[in-house]
Amino acid sequence: NISKHPCFSNNIPCIISNMSLDTIEELTNNPNFKNQPSHKTLDLIATIKGPIVEVGGTTHKLIDPELLPHKPITTDRKKWGEESIDLITDGKALPFVDKSIPMIMADHISLADLIEYESYIHSEDPATTPQERQGDIKEFAKKDYRLFLENPDSEIKYNLRINIMREINRVVEPGGIVAFGALNDLDMQVAETLGWSTIEIIGEQHIAGGRTHYDVVFQKPTDSTNPYYS
Repeated sequence: NISKHPCFSNNIPCIISNMSLDTIEELTNNPNFKNQPSHKTLDLIATIKGPIVEVGGTTHKLIDPELLPHKPITTDRKKWGEESIDLITDGKALPFVDKSIPMIMADHISLADLIEYESYIHSEDPATTPQERQGDIKEFAKKDYRLFLENPDSEIKYNLRINIMREINRVVEPGGIVAFGALNDLDMQVAETLGWSTIEIIGEQHIAGGRTHYDVVFQKPTDSTNPYYS
């Protein structure tokens, strides 16, 4: 039973699938994965013995699951369609103890926090329309980058990606691996502020407006003097 693993916290609620790790269905039947990490990166991943966790759903397009040493534990805040989810849990409050997970993967995490987003756009603010509030929440999420980069201890309310990166930093073990897809330039600065070193950029997507999204494999530092060693 995956809940018996010592990485699990007794203080954070989650729902555990009845399906064992050995019987989890294949994450994908599509052989055309978008990224092919280098042999150096794959050799590092191959050394992982403990749990591999996916945050925000399956990440099979980030790294081919066949290249992983074992099947990951897939988490998300809810089940979407036919997606196979092992743990229903909030990515901002993962049910794992500090420094317990050797590898975490996340891909295409929304910029704006959907819970805060829904609460805000449906609020009874007579001074704004729902359309205006929808635009505002995205701007608030963007402003959170400045807050975090100026003071990493700032309260971040609207930027889901920053809060998930913070939570990943809490649970990944020193020297552990973080594979994160669809990051923008400011996300890369957040990763740098957290102390993550870039092992490899395994994919780039050029999108409208001259922007680029990066698929990156990072490593958390082992240096205890780093302010975000946690």
